[in-house]
Amino acid sequence: MGWHISDDSAARWPVYISFPATIRSLALLATKRGTLGKRLPFIGNLSYSSYLLHFPLQLVIATVVTAMAIDPQIFYSLWVMVAFYIALIAISLGRYRYFEMPMQRWMRNRVAPRTQPPGRDAYQ
Repeated sequence: MGWHISDDSAARWPVYISFPATIRSLALLATKRGTLGKRLPFIGNLSYSSYLLHFPLQLVIATVVTAMAIDPQIFYSLWVMVAFYIALIAISLGRYRYFEMPMQRWMRNRVAPRTQPPGRDAYQ
């Protein structure tokens, strides 16, 4: 038995090479410039929300498509995938801004309430 590259696996080689190269390029760019992460903080902020919401959103969409007797082949459409990601990102941004941020502030205030900075005589 030897290694055999089928037509299907040969088509995957560009992905095997381009994905690590893209990650390495972004890491090198961030190391050299240092501002890449500062300009795109919302990506990190919505990653947890999108992680939590993507599966329930998929279930809702699948349930609606089934209930409306729409052909399931619609899920193979590029436009449905684009619409799914647009909806997921919009919902995730809203969840982060209107739920996660207020909850973080509330929890921080409960654990360590803010105090006024000490006056000048506190140091003397």
